[in-house]
Amino acid sequence: MFTAKRLLTAACLTAPLLLSPTASAIVVTDWNYTLNSSFTEFNAGVTGTVPNSLLGGSTNLAWGNPFNNNGENPTLQQSSLFIDNAGTNSGSVQTGGATVDTSIYTHNNFVITGDTLTSATLLDVLTLDPELPIPPATAGDGDSFSAPPLTFAIEFIETPNFWDNLDPGDGNGLCPEGVPVNENGCGDVFVLNVAGAGFNPDTLSFFQLFTFGDEDEMELYAASIFLQNTDTGEGLVPLSDEACEEAGADVNCLGMVTAEGVVNQFQAAFRIDHLRTIPEPGVLALMALGLLAMGGLKRKRAA
Repeated sequence: MFTAKRLLTAACLTAPLLLSPTASAIVVTDWNYTLNSSFTEFNAGVTGTVPNSLLGGSTNLAWGNPFNNNGENPTLQQSSLFIDNAGTNSGSVQTGGATVDTSIYTHNNFVITGDTLTSATLLDVLTLDPELPIPPATAGDGDSFSAPPLTFAIEFIETPNFWDNLDPGDGNGLCPEGVPVNENGCGDVFVLNVAGAGFNPDTLSFFQLFTFGDEDEMELYAASIFLQNTDTGEGLVPLSDEACEEAGADVNCLGMVTAEGVVNQFQAAFRIDHLRTIPEPGVLALMALGLLAMGGLKRKRAA
């Protein structure tokens, strides 16, 4: 969970990277990218199919016994969660440019009984091929590299699916706060925690840092990752404390809610921004010596 303490710690660790430039490295303006995603782990009772060719994990998860007592699930489908294009998406993106769409995540939230998804792990690997300017980037894949992988830990709660002859209005007491209610039941809740990324509350996006350059001139970039609304859900949002607790997560969690009995889709997207030139190792060493000297002066004054 992204607490204030963790954000403060991250800020302290990355502060040396965000100082004024001391070198004149070349900033990459254009990138080709390939994003691979797959579910590498999920709980018992869930069936995984359609492997990602690079990562090997599943890109389609299905669970539950279709229930159609009162017409809630007339096509008798399991609930499922899947990533389009077998979890592989390629394209191009410009530094500081517009956000580009990648994979679409679909939750077929159908009325079911029996086993349900409770937890899963989603692995994302972003491979980048810097294209412009030349030098240092050259066309082709000779200088392509993968940004640090992201591991999304998913906690999921299958809320009450049907009213069994109750008035849908009675569901207001059964659904967690902030979860939509319709004639089929309460919406379901996905909670996301991400290893290897920070969170920007202003843009509701995760971000990961990566560098590109040589030993003397390294540039720091941020890849921001969005899960956007496609008119079937809100996308990534801070969830109510009640919804977090219902899913077994800590309060102040982040995630998505999906309406019951319908197909819910979320558009993944990302952008790349240049942050700073990383100071050369010699400059960092001088900064460290300066801080130590300041500490020594304070101790002398105190004495």
